[in-house]
Amino acid sequence: MTVLVTGATGFLGDNLLDLIKINNKEKFVFLVREKSAAQLKKKIEGFDHLRLVIGGLTHPDVFLDDRDYKELIKEIDTVVHLAALYDLGGDSNELYKTNVIGTQNILFFASQCPRVKKVIYASTIAVSGDFKGTFGEDDFDLGQGFPNAYAKTKFEAESVVRKYSYDYKDVEVSILRFGIIVGDSVEGKITKEDGPYFFFKNITKLFNQIPQVKKLPFVPFPFKSKAYFPLIPVDFCAEVVNLLLHNEIKNNPKSLKVYHIISDGQPLLEDFLKDFLTSLGMEMRVFGIPRVPMLEKSLKAFSIPPAIMDYLYLPTSFVNINWDIEFSSKLKRPIYDSYKPQLFSYVKDKYLRKNGESI
Repeated sequence: MTVLVTGATGFLGDNLLDLIKINNKEKFVFLVREKSAAQLKKKIEGFDHLRLVIGGLTHPDVFLDDRDYKELIKEIDTVVHLAALYDLGGDSNELYKTNVIGTQNILFFASQCPRVKKVIYASTIAVSGDFKGTFGEDDFDLGQGFPNAYAKTKFEAESVVRKYSYDYKDVEVSILRFGIIVGDSVEGKITKEDGPYFFFKNITKLFNQIPQVKKLPFVPFPFKSKAYFPLIPVDFCAEVVNLLLHNEIKNNPKSLKVYHIISDGQPLLEDFLKDFLTSLGMEMRVFGIPRVPMLEKSLKAFSIPPAIMDYLYLPTSFVNINWDIEFSSKLKRPIYDSYKPQLFSYVKDKYLRKNGESI
């Protein structure tokens, strides 16, 4: 097996790299931009089954050097496409170029490789957009709108992947719609700050600056009451990709399979916020307040992207049965309660300050 991987320098890709290093039965080729090459080269040094090639998603031929293209088109039999531009408030043109055109370019290369039999694509539950109700793994275009360009371009990119699967029915295509990816389940560690981490950082900042807030019996938060928060630890996401690399999908009459990768026992947003406050030593009630323009201005004052609000008022719940049916005997989905202590312990150590000092 010779596997082409994009996004190896990203958060998920970095965790997958740790698993790939252990297994040297296959060859892995990492597509990386020139400015990130030195960083990745250092990480794979000494692993003979790993190599990097310079290129980019928006490069028409994917690879910068035509010799790499001609060589790898004969060798690659599996494609793992993790790379994407994740920016909830990003420029729509840049997001489209990376997420949609980039995916088209990678799949065009895959279509030219006579040996390719497997494609794994990292999507997101954000493709559900503003759909109200239960969104299944077989659901896709239900007329939903999109609150930001990131969600829209990931929907469009998934559409590209789905068309590829229809055109190349002999290729096993897996679409992984990841939930909100948080730190690993062992230490809670995360190497980037986005999503709920903007919230963690700035709420703890508020408590540091105005300690009287800690004495309140309750606190209002901008969120939809009884909305679920579909979290998933990054190390489990990496294990999912690694398992799919080495296992065939059973009982699948179609070339396409979609998985919602979210935790078992996913919390209500209300319970998640309570857990967060408890980890800070504050036992107080929380209640959701309606979404109004003034709230978004308040978030902006705390340097929290307004797009975060879309996840705090998520109108969607997600069916996630395909993974359990197919692979639960090999890799069970983590239970939220099993990793929340690590998640919040890391947050507390990283952001909370006592007496002006970090702890």
